[in-house]
Amino acid sequence: MKKPRLPFDRFMIPEPIPTPERESEPPARVPIPSIETLSFIPPLPPPTDDPGPDPTEPVIAVLTERTLDRVLSDGGTAAWTLNRSVARRHRYVVCVRSAPFTSKSEDAPPHGSAFLIGRIQDIVTAPENSKKWLIRFSSISPILFHNSWKKWRNPVKYTSLEELGITGSHKFFSVRSLRARNNLIKSNQSVPSKSVPSKQETSFNDIQIQKNAIEDAKSKLANVFGVSVDAIEINIKL
Repeated sequence: MKKPRLPFDRFMIPEPIPTPERESEPPARVPIPSIETLSFIPPLPPPTDDPGPDPTEPVIAVLTERTLDRVLSDGGTAAWTLNRSVARRHRYVVCVRSAPFTSKSEDAPPHGSAFLIGRIQDIVTAPENSKKWLIRFSSISPILFHNSWKKWRNPVKYTSLEELGITGSHKFFSVRSLRARNNLIKSNQSVPSKSVPSKQETSFNDIQIQKNAIEDAKSKLANVFGVSVDAIEINIKL
């Protein structure tokens, strides 16, 4: 004897709902990215093996108006009146910002703030003044510690990280690599923006320009990291 079919049995298995037929739509064309899209900030180069000075190790502190960009451009800090033979006994220099009349809203460290530690490579005559000295750096460690300068009158002070209130560990980067990175960022900022064509079509000349931009970026990145161009790969995800 068959089991009687209950009235709600038909709801146990849903019937397929017919889907309306749609006309096939052509896939949207994705425009090739413009040169403006290719602008980017390259990563920091790998740090050196320099552990930095000990907290009580003697260092030279200088009160300078020159920024981090200027230090990288000059390869060190200048121009200082100091005893070269005494200064050469030290391994590190701490640069402290001198900006007593600078607005606090300016994008720069406030007055009296230590903003970098530099590993001394050499002390040579300053290009702008033969009677003063340029302290060249082989590597630097960007930092930010407020109120490091204790109102000393002489802009060159023989002191220590402990006295300056600088604590913690610090990563040092090659001055040469950071300078190359800075130049790459500036060159990217100087590239004129190029608008995407309204019809989402790109001519052969546009493709060639963008290809050249990628090759140029690979070459500059290779210089930053000290590797061959073949070791650099740039992937663009659309």
